Amino acid sequence: MGFGITFTGYLFTVFDTGFIVNEALLVFVCKILCVIGYTVLLFGLYRFSRYSKFAKYSLFATAALDAAMAFEAVIQGLWFFRIMSEQTMVSIRFYLFTAIAVLFAPAQILLFYAVFDMGRQTECEKVKKRGIRSVAATGAFCIVNTAASLPVNLGDVFAVIRYGLFIVLTIMNAVTLYTAYRYICLDTELEKEQSEFLKQRTFRQEKK
Repeated sequence: MGFGITFTGYLFTVFDTGFIVNEALLVFVCKILCVIGYTVLLFGLYRFSRYSKFAKYSLFATAALDAAMAFEAVIQGLWFFRIMSEQTMVSIRFYLFTAIAVLFAPAQILLFYAVFDMGRQTECEKVKKRGIRSVAATGAFCIVNTAASLPVNLGDVFAVIRYGLFIVLTIMNAVTLYTAYRYICLDTELEKEQSEFLKQRTFRQEKK
């Protein structure tokens, strides 16, 4: 169903915290790893989207987010290799930060709502509870994240709090995805039967 691939890709997104350091090369490497993570996440969402319309919506938002992240990595690389001036790089990233923060919200919230919805459909209480918990926590973080991306100086303390919350959120959401992988995809035969059932059910709901 794609939970394993989604979980693997999601773990790499923690490298987005590379901007907390002030070393250009490390920031560039972390951004590349983050882009790889979101690309892997896209493959998982593509499989998941066959059984959940919310995962499909998350897939579209994540694709746009991944493209923005990749563009930011290119800008960072051009500056590191002295092809682009620092002033130009900072000007471009000023707008990119806001775009990425805006795209992050629907991509992540819809992903974990899809997990919650899958737990509800399969009557798996653990997945359902952790899914809705991740939705609430991600939504709260997105408020902080969007505020941090605005052209307002909120101070270094706020930046540290933001990155600390991001790490905690990533761990919590990774546990949610692993729980979905463990309890919904128990074995190949069961997954095949359940996936077919959910697929048909989703198609019927969309027709309505």
